[in-house]
Formats: sequence, structure tokens, C-alpha cells
Amino acid sequence: MSRKIRTDIAKLMTLTMAAVAVAAYSPAEVTAAEYSTHFSVDSWLQDVSDKNYVELKVGESLEIDIVSAYFEVIVGDNVVSVTKAGEVEALEAGTAVIEAKIVDGATKSLLVEKVVVKVVDENDTRVAPGEVIDLDMWKLQMAIENPYIADKVFEAFPNTDNLKDQLIDGFYYLNEDYIDEEFFYVEEDEFGTAVVMYCQVGGYTTPNSSYPRTELREMIGSATSDNWGWDGLHVLNTTQRVTEIPSNGKTITSQIHGVTETGGSAAPVIKVTYYGDVENPELSKLGVNFKISSEGGSDHTVYFDEPIPVGQVYDTQILVYEGVGYVTMTTNGVSQTLAYDFLETDPGWAQLYNYFKAGNYVQDKSENTDTAAEVRVYDLDIAHYYDGDIDESLVPTEYTLTSEKAEEVEKAEEVKAEEEKVEEEKAEEVEAAEEEVINSYKVVEVGADDVKIEASGTYEVISGYNIISVDSDGHVTPLKAGTAIILVTAADGTTTKEVISVTDAQDERLTPAEVVDLSMWKLQMCIENPYIDNQVLEAFPNTDSLRHHLVDGYFYLDENYIDEEFFYAEEDEYGPAIVMYCPVGGYTTPNSSHPRTELREMIGQENADNWGWDGLHVLNTTQRVTELPSNGKTITSQIHGVQDNGGSAAPVIKVTYYGDVENPELSKLAVHFKTVSAGGADHVVYFDEPIPVGQMFDTQILVSEGIGYVTMTTNEVSQTLAYDFMETDPGWAQLYNYFKAGNYVQDSSEADGTGAVVKIYDLTIDHYYDEDVDLDMVPTDFSLESGTQE
Repeated sequence: MSRKIRTDIAKLMTLTMAAVAVAAYSPAEVTAAEYSTHFSVDSWLQDVSDKNYVELKVGESLEIDIVSAYFEVIVGDNVVSVTKAGEVEALEAGTAVIEAKIVDGATKSLLVEKVVVKVVDENDTRVAPGEVIDLDMWKLQMAIENPYIADKVFEAFPNTDNLKDQLIDGFYYLNEDYIDEEFFYVEEDEFGTAVVMYCQVGGYTTPNSSYPRTELREMIGSATSDNWGWDGLHVLNTTQRVTEIPSNGKTITSQIHGVTETGGSAAPVIKVTYYGDVENPELSKLGVNFKISSEGGSDHTVYFDEPIPVGQVYDTQILVYEGVGYVTMTTNGVSQTLAYDFLETDPGWAQLYNYFKAGNYVQDKSENTDTAAEVRVYDLDIAHYYDGDIDESLVPTEYTLTSEKAEEVEKAEEVKAEEEKVEEEKAEEVEAAEEEVINSYKVVEVGADDVKIEASGTYEVISGYNIISVDSDGHVTPLKAGTAIILVTAADGTTTKEVISVTDAQDERLTPAEVVDLSMWKLQMCIENPYIDNQVLEAFPNTDSLRHHLVDGYFYLDENYIDEEFFYAEEDEYGPAIVMYCPVGGYTTPNSSHPRTELREMIGQENADNWGWDGLHVLNTTQRVTELPSNGKTITSQIHGVQDNGGSAAPVIKVTYYGDVENPELSKLAVHFKTVSAGGADHVVYFDEPIPVGQMFDTQILVSEGIGYVTMTTNEVSQTLAYDFMETDPGWAQLYNYFKAGNYVQDSSEADGTGAVVKIYDLTIDHYYDEDVDLDMVPTDFSLESGTQE
């Protein structure tokens, strides 16, 4: 079957889309007078709509009769074919756009008209998404690039007269037959007929997002600038289930998005987010992210109480009325409603408009492109009521209003910001005082009688009162080896601090600094700092860049530093060793419930100076555990994560000694690999060779190209375990790291008279970058571990 359609030059010129150089195209030149003689003026409009839209069945043909025109399929070349003479053949179901180009002989410009051709296949028995849910009010966005429009995601618009012009501009047509066999299709399962919405991590994204999506966007008018405001009552109902989760488990299944009056992007208002638990899918939950401010920023997130395992069906309703958003979740016969008063919290919301979205908006922007989310939609409807049509019985009466909690969150953020400001001011004061601190640093010998503080005022020993004494005239008596701080108060009330390091040439004791190089380590011990409330005792290395910590009440880890109970040196049958003792019940650092006598790497001036994932980084230790705590466990070396600003993050690798209290000869060493950069479960692997209490072992932790390698050697038996952190969770790349070594007791019980002793015989760290990286150092014989939790 064939049909012929015609157009006139006036129509062609009114729909001109481009005027470009003639040399780029091949159609012949004609004048308007010559062209118009071939047609009746109204023949085209009698056969097609005013949007140049025509329908064909598979196998039908069509002739577009425009003399001297050049034809090309610009959308849907798998749906139709067209010859240069305008002969169109319908190949398969779908929608295509054909361009007709002709050169205006008078202006030498190219005139372009577009024809939309919809092809149906009467023999296609597949169920399409448009048969499951009403798509007349939805635009589809998918995580693939539009092949016909640069830098645009694939979008399919509903088949309504007021939106048909979008098709001509190179978008697609979301009609009742539309199917994408990979991302948007229908499947019958045990719960009914579902629209399957699939989205892969790493998919193409919309301009205002870094996350991929296969998602429906509400369209209530002729353009994306047509949306609804805060007057009236607005409802979105969905029945869904999440059957596959991405590497971090998260996807948004429905939402309200804000938009400006002109259609410009604004903050999302409500996001219903599925928090899939990758390790324990049965513990997955649904949460609601309420946006606190109309200008964007933080969300107030509340979780529904009932878990929703992966694959379980749930209903959600988002309802907005009188400035309040209500979100109701129902699953397994249990319902719960959370509400948030947007206009009371921020009246600025009233200046914005809104639209609903539903589907699969994956919240994983990692490079784990072998993972994806799949959301199945069984029911989806929207309704908008105004004035006399509003039925207030639709509004939930039993709900948890969360706005007050959000205000508490906002206040907490303000407090945090103020605390950060105070910390910055303190840091500036420290920096300003640093030069003074360095100038006031003295090294003296025990018994010296010529030590005097030059600054006048009153004098008080505020740190190291057993190291020195000072009289009212400023004369200092060095008593024993160590470091002390004297506070000098001038007559006008201003204060300065004098740091005095005392050496003792007669003290022949072996010191820890004579066993290993401590210039790059900070010592943390399981006792309280006597000069700083709620702080463990910390001793900093003696470098100009770190000496300012001394005046803040910390200690000085110099070449003479000894703590006779927790950190000292001794010679035994294996050689000189640092002895690091830590009792159960000892004092702990703020972010831990376990005590430690442990060294923390310091490569710069502050805790915030650490190393990233570029380069090659190595920690080598020779150790033995000679005494066990009550549960037998202590960490002997590790890599710890840290934020860019020095804030705490998850540990990366922990080498843990699992001492067997009953059978010490069966004790073993294990590695804890952290599976997610945000914290949570460890992947634990044991070395095969036992390490009895008291037996020497070497460990090496090496990091290169995102992989952590841990090698243990004992009794001349070596084994290497490896873990690919970047492949498992690219979020690690946002964090930094530092090494730790010593005795971090993994027993948080009360003091019971037991403790751990770790002896260190050798300890080195190295960092290599760029051309200094020697990949021959990277182990080649290793067991690459997966992310499976043990």
C-alpha cells in the first residue's frame, strides 16, 4: 500500500528550522515560483496534521512528493527508510523523524521541514508499558545518550497534540506501543504485570545531575515549564518493588522535584529513596529525604520502621496539601506516614513549582558499571485537585510530623559551623604563636645551673613538673630527661610558653628512638593527658613544624622519650625492641571504645596532612605479641582512612592478632579489609600459618593503584592477601590515609588485670610518586579477595 503526500513552499518556509551554507548539502536550487507550480496549496494539510505527523503500518510505504528536495531519516533509522527522492518504507514499530531539505534559489539558504512518522506493528503481541500504566502525562528519561541531539539524554514525550512538536526537535514518542527491550519494558511475574525500569551504574546523565536514571517525569502541559504550585491537593500513588540494587544499594523510586516558574531547575522537594543493604538484602529500608531549604542544601532524612527486603512489593503515596508533604509507605499490611511542613519551615517554597517523578533514579555515581538497579512498577497514577474538587478526607490523619526534627538538624549544623569557626580561629592563633614557640625552645642537660628564662613575670611549670623546677626569678633546675613547659605571665597579663627539653648523658637506658626512627610518628597511649581534659596522652615528634603541639599541652617524642610502663625499649633474645603495653580498660581516643599504645604516622604539620591513593605506599614491621588481653585480640598494624580536612573516616586495612587464650600455640594473624568507604562490615581473611604467642612475624602493607596487599612472613613461610578497594567502592578515592603500628587492644571490657604486649623490632614507612614508583615492589603472587563478608 502506498500513499503520496505533498506540501507547498509557503508551508515549508514557515517551518524553516535552519539556514546554512548550501555547499554542505546536495539538493538542487529552485525558485519559489518554479516550486509552487507542482502542488496545490492545501494538498499536504488534507493528508496530515498541522504538526506534519503521519501513521503507517509495518510494510506500508509513503511518498513525500517535494520536487528537488533531499530526504534523510534523522530519528529512527531502524523504524523507516527513505530514498533521496522521498520514498518511505515502514520497517518496524516505533517513531521516526524525516527531514526534507531544499535550497531557496533566491537566498541561497537551505530550507528544512520535518515529518514525524509513527509505525505500528499489528503482529507484535508484546505488552507495552503504556498498556500497564497511563503514560499520557509522563515523559520518559533513560540513561543513554540521545543519538540525534548532542549532550542530551534519551527522552520520549507523550503523544499529545501539545507535545508533538518535541518529536520534530529530535526527541522520541512515548506512545502506547513504546518498548525499550533493555531499559523500559513489561514483564509478567508472580506479583502481576509490571513495567520494568532498568538503569546501569555509569549510565548517561541529565545536565543537572551526576546520577543516571530510567525515570518518568510528569508533564501536565505543553512544556517542562508547565507545572503545579502549592495551592490545591496533589497526589502520586505507586506500587513498586526493587529487584536489583547497585553497588551502594541506593535508588530513588519516587519524588517531587522543584522547578522555577520558567521551568528552570530548582531543589528536589521530597525523595523516596530505597536504601538497599548489599551485604544483607533482607535489612533494606525505605527512607524519605525532605529538603530543608528551598535554595537546596541538606536533606532531613527519615526512615520507615518496617524493613523492605530486596524483591518485596511496597506502596507509596506522596500527597501535598496546604504546604505539608505527606509520604505514606505500606508493605506487608503495615502502613506508616511521615510528614513535613515545608511552608512553615521555609516560606520560600511558595515561590517555586513542582512536578512528580517515578521510576529508577540510581544514587550511585561510581565506576562500578557492572552493577545496576531494577525497579518494577505495578501501578502509577497522579491526581491534582483544586478549589471545590478538593476532598480533605484524602489527607492522612495519623502521621509523624518531622519538621521540628529538621529544625534540630539545622541548629546542629549551625552549632557545628560555629565550632569549625572556633577551630579555625584556634588554628590561626597556633600558627601565629608557632614562631614564638620555636624561638623559646631550649635543650639543656640534667644538672645544668645556668638555665634562666629571659622573659620577666611569674613562672609556672604546666607540663613536666617532674622534669624541671623553676623559681620566682626564672632560674630553671633540670631534674631528669624529658620535656617540660613553663607558662610565663607578664605584669600586663599576657602569657608566653617556654619549652625545655632535658637530656641526661648519664642515662644509659635504651630508648625507643634508638630502635626505630620516630621522626614520622605520633605516639598515642592509653592514659589520660594530665594537662588536657578528655584527651589521651599524645607525644609528637620533635620537628619544627610540629613543635607547636607542645605548648598546647602535648608531649615530645624525642630521642630520649621513655614511658617506663607503656612505651620503653629492651634487649631480648631476638634483639633490641620497643615494648608497647596496653591494659584492658585503658583510656581511649574520642572515636574509639578500645585502648591503645600505638604510633600514628605524621607526614606533615597536622593530622590533616596525609597521603592519597596515587603513588605507592609501604609499611614494613617486624613484631611479636608476647602477652594477650582477656579476649586475645589486638591490632598490630593498619591503614586508617581520613577526610581531606583531617576528620575521622573508616579504617581501610587492619592487621589483627587473634590470640588463643586457651591454646596460645594456635593463635593466628588476620586481615580486615573494609568493604565500603562509608564504614560498616569488614571482609576478614586469616593467614594459613599459625603464629603462637611470642613468635616473631613480619608484615608488609603495600598500596598501589587502588589495591591493598598484606604480606605476612613467619617461620620462613610467606603469604599475601590482596583487596581491590577502588573496584569495590570508588568512594575510597575521596579519602586520604595514614599508617599506624603498635598495640591497639580490641577488648572494650572493664579493667580485668589483663593487657596486651607487642614488641616492635623494625618499623619503616615509604611513599613513592610518579617516576619514583617501582612496580617491582608490588607482590605478584597473592590471593585477591572479593567483597564477601566473613
